[in-house]
Amino acid sequence: MSEVKNWTTLVKTSVTENEYLPVTGKKKFQLQSLFPSVATAGAGSESLFSSITNKNQLNFKGIKSGDTGLLTVTTASNNIVLTALEAGIDLSQCNNSTSAFLSTVDLAANVSGILPIANGGTGLSSITKGSILYASAANTLAASSPIATNGQLLIGNTANGYPSVATLTAGAGMTITNGAGSITLAASMSSAGANIDMNTFNINLDAAAGNSFVSGDGTDEGITVDASGYVGIGDTTPVVPTLAAQLSLIGNTSRVIEIGNTNSYKPYEVKVKDAAAGVGGAQLTLKGADGGSGATNGGDIAIRAGAASSTGTAGSVTIGAGDEGASGTAGTVSLTTGTTNIVGLQVDASQNVLIPNGYLRFSETPQNLVGAGAVDITTQVTNFTDTGANALTLADGVQGQTKFICQIATAGGAGTLTPTNLAGGTTITFHAVGENAHLLFTNGSWHIVGIYGATVA
Repeated sequence: MSEVKNWTTLVKTSVTENEYLPVTGKKKFQLQSLFPSVATAGAGSESLFSSITNKNQLNFKGIKSGDTGLLTVTTASNNIVLTALEAGIDLSQCNNSTSAFLSTVDLAANVSGILPIANGGTGLSSITKGSILYASAANTLAASSPIATNGQLLIGNTANGYPSVATLTAGAGMTITNGAGSITLAASMSSAGANIDMNTFNINLDAAAGNSFVSGDGTDEGITVDASGYVGIGDTTPVVPTLAAQLSLIGNTSRVIEIGNTNSYKPYEVKVKDAAAGVGGAQLTLKGADGGSGATNGGDIAIRAGAASSTGTAGSVTIGAGDEGASGTAGTVSLTTGTTNIVGLQVDASQNVLIPNGYLRFSETPQNLVGAGAVDITTQVTNFTDTGANALTLADGVQGQTKFICQIATAGGAGTLTPTNLAGGTTITFHAVGENAHLLFTNGSWHIVGIYGATVA
């Protein structure tokens, strides 16, 4: 083997894949594999190296700013420092809709003058505390007068075309209370207007919650309506019963209905509505109260005409049946009793008085005349007892009046009756128990209808 010093020098630029270095174990190492090789790992990125020269010299690219007004490149502590210069950024060259880099604008530092409405401003340099902006004209904003009073609002004003600062005005039936940041509206029916038009709406007295009233003074009295629509009318804070009729008078005053108005006085009529064509008229029943449990009486019904004043004539009571019409039959007037309405007295269509059941009797207390005296004309019957020879008198009655005179006892004498006017005689004498006379006053005199035992002279 020759000495190393005699070997030819192999420069690195001449090394090929055929040059090797011997190693132990009868192996060799390719000399060219000792030289470096480089590659860019990032996909689509820019390489940092430029090239390799002299087999092992790595040539890297330099880094510089393309616009030194926007970016500077320096080296510090073996670091490459890239610095962005914000002052050099031209925002007009940027797309803010994509990057959204602009979120605020410093109007105080970067805008001079007053920002107009067209650019999103108000066109105003100042505004007083409590004022509100409004459009006073097309594309013009103005400030209202300050809202410095509780309850003030901006209220439309057609006179000038823009709102005015004012408070709400309470109308009839309404109370307005203005507070700090509040307006309270309260209905006040004590000051309701002259007319309340309900249109098609209802007033719910809410009977399920208790008794409510339409009252003359706000107390629990007047008119109440239950959940079935039954109406109760009562005064002096009545205790409302369970209503069982369309209208119930539940007050404490005994006079429950009074008809008429002295300012427009005339006759009145209480009537059931006439029936439709081909339908019979409905019945009207006036009925007193049934007695309660136990041995109690039923309620009476009294119909009474009005009293006269001074020398006037008192009112009369007329009970009349229905009109017969053009060719029908007049109705009858019947007085009945009992649950089956048995007729005791009836006036028929020909004005005849009938007693279909029972009998006619005079139930008043008779005059009890003992001895001489006047037979009265105020009772239907006079019972006479003689005390000897007694003189009796009888004044004139009224047309159609009847009078019964009966002797019920005797002391052995006789009673001689001398009427003021007696047809067919002057006196009637009663001598014994059982003698009697039935008289009728007509045509200005008493007429004898019937007589038993007594003598006429």
